Amino acid sequence: MGIFDWLFGKKSKDMHQKIWFPFLILEAGEKVPINKWFQKDTAKNKNFVKYRGNWGSNWKYASESSAKVAGISHGDRAIDFVQLAQSDGFKIYLEDDPANPVNKNARKVMVSATVDDELVTKHIGYLPDEIANRYTGVEINISPKSAFLPTNENLNVGLEVALLQRSARYLKKKAKEDSAKIQDR
Repeated sequence: MGIFDWLFGKKSKDMHQKIWFPFLILEAGEKVPINKWFQKDTAKNKNFVKYRGNWGSNWKYASESSAKVAGISHGDRAIDFVQLAQSDGFKIYLEDDPANPVNKNARKVMVSATVDDELVTKHIGYLPDEIANRYTGVEINISPKSAFLPTNENLNVGLEVALLQRSARYLKKKAKEDSAKIQDR
């Protein structure tokens, strides 16, 4: 297993900023690590890295198993994602955004991580509207799946997430617990 630092940059008005994105390069047959960014050494497109999340038995893939994050190229969102995705305690999750003027069912894609001993949280995009609308009122979660990391100066980062919803086992257990609480009153 090797580590490769992916370098790409973004031009700002005053300077050229370089961003490092470390990930593992796996040889054929090597086990894919959990909660790490990686790439197989046989990958044809060296701009894509993958992520294998660990979300536990209370979650299962939703009917749409993945979605591309919308709006990640707006402002500094791509830089925020790249910087936090490689930091300690990296998490990606959804927040409802009922005050959104375009879609009252909007769900923001948020990332957080620990940077210099402080928890940093950033909004990096949205679930596509058609998916947010389809899952209105349904408890869903996300996990990183893959990212496109360009090597040129336009920071056109792409992010695909696995869409997860509560498992039938979890929902049955929760219903049983809720029923027991009502009977105890």
